[in-house]
Amino acid sequence: MFIVHVTCSDIDCAEEIEAVVETLEEIDSVVCECGWGTVLVSIADADADAGAPVIELTVRREPLRLAA
Repeated sequence: MFIVHVTCSDIDCAEEIEAVVETLEEIDSVVCECGWGTVLVSIADADADAGAPVIELTVRREPLRLAA
């Protein structure tokens, strides 16, 4: 069992969701209320010992600007 923290993949939506999933494949089924998919921010093993590390990734909320 895993505790996942995801954010909406739409850059105009600031929704963040914390969910409990049985398998890592279930993360793909977590969808924002606006209908967009989600991006994994952090994950923790809910069955691990209290000292288990939690891995966090930086969330980029600004749109990417491509060079012309």
